[in-house]
Amino acid sequence: MSGRKGQQNYPEAVRAEVLRRLSNGESQKQISREMGISRYAIQSWSGRRKEVNQRKLNPKAKGRPRKDGQAPHQNEKTELEQLRMENKLLRDFLQFTGRK
Repeated sequence: MSGRKGQQNYPEAVRAEVLRRLSNGESQKQISREMGISRYAIQSWSGRRKEVNQRKLNPKAKGRPRKDGQAPHQNEKTELEQLRMENKLLRDFLQFTGRK
């Protein structure tokens, strides 16, 4: 182990070499030991991990989720629309009754 924390970034040439060796029938374990690459990384590149494929299809939203469950500004937007509608109704009512 390298002793470093975090995700290791490999050049595209290394990924291509790993995928070529996998297609030639070599095992993930053998490639992992020889090249010093984790089996998790090899499985991710080859598409053999369900989690990675699911993350590509449905990426996670960034940031902390809101407590009310709505997207940012959505609540404020609907509230503003509601207030405008109420103001229009009040204006129409006052005009109909002749009070202003």
